[in-house]
Amino acid sequence: ASSGIGAEISREMIKRGWKVIGVARREERLKELEHELGAGAFIPCVCDVSEPEQIHEASETLKALGLRPTLFFLNAGIGSGDSIFQPMLSRHNQTFDTNYFGAIAWVDEWVNDVKVYGGGTFVATSSIAALLGTAPGYCASKAAINACFNSLRLQYFHENIGFVVVMPGPVATEMIK
Repeated sequence: ASSGIGAEISREMIKRGWKVIGVARREERLKELEHELGAGAFIPCVCDVSEPEQIHEASETLKALGLRPTLFFLNAGIGSGDSIFQPMLSRHNQTFDTNYFGAIAWVDEWVNDVKVYGGGTFVATSSIAALLGTAPGYCASKAAINACFNSLRLQYFHENIGFVVVMPGPVATEMIK
């Protein structure tokens, strides 16, 4: 939630009367958003979504506070163009840890709670790059989240738990620079 699409989603949701739990690695950016959007309306949560242990700890803290989210925008994304003839495995691992496994870890932490709450929705930000693009690791991670969420949508269809994928095109964010 600290920049780009996540920050804009936070702004829009608060305009529409929602309370937002904004998750990001960069505490200073979260504090700036909290100041801009209002304490209580925007609740900052520092967490590196590429680290499952941090997602677990953040989730436990939110649950202990009595927060019961039912709409999750799983929006974190990293990626860079891969240079030809350069090793890819390390960059691909980092990209998948954030873009794919980070989203799946949030689902794991909350899907049973959401069922108890009576239902909810998990929204993953993918990208048109999942279908065509030039950054192999990024494109593959976004294609993976598409396939996973399409399967989850079917698995949880009768549980009142939705899984939605949005696929924006290029967006003027820090990552695209």
